[in-house]
Amino acid sequence: VIKSREQLLAYMSAIYRDDEALAPEHYQSLKLKHNEEFPLKDRILIEELITANGAKHFLEITGGLMTKYESADEVAYEVFEPSEALSGGEVLSLEEKFLAGEGQNITPARFAPTPDEYRRIADIVKADLQRAAELLDVKGYARIDAFVRVYPDGRVETIVIEVNSLPGMTPATCIFHQSAINGYKPYQFIDGILEFGFERMRRATTTVDG
Repeated sequence: VIKSREQLLAYMSAIYRDDEALAPEHYQSLKLKHNEEFPLKDRILIEELITANGAKHFLEITGGLMTKYESADEVAYEVFEPSEALSGGEVLSLEEKFLAGEGQNITPARFAPTPDEYRRIADIVKADLQRAAELLDVKGYARIDAFVRVYPDGRVETIVIEVNSLPGMTPATCIFHQSAINGYKPYQFIDGILEFGFERMRRATTTVDG
């Protein structure tokens, strides 16, 4: 997160450095940990930081889903209750995202304090996640990361930031917690993914042979 001209200059100096190794001043100016990876690139992308922007409730979530065949050609999406991703800083660190025991996720996400309001907001968010999966033609299973803004007038805005089409399946992953709410034990969830893949392969083979 760049907040000043000085930080931007320090970031660009590190990105456009001549040597692969970072100089000591780069570690200091960017507050990097010892031996922390920092890419050397020939270009940068500057994006607006996603903030609450007037919302009364603002949170980062991750929502899992899996697909099934409903009919001969139609694929149905089962979208699970999203988890809320808690960050110790302004943005999630790599350790919080991937290192077991470092990240904190609350399942289901704390969209609202009452069941009815939770259901209303969750249904909107899940529909938005499903729409993103449909537009990208995601098949099998996925986990979609997003920010959610809930405004004082009740409006809900879902900002999709990343689609993980093959998300991690470690014991700590929150997708198992999400699928459990829908009645899946871990092996049942994995079995559903495999069965969809086998059926998809069978249909593709039948189409070619036919």
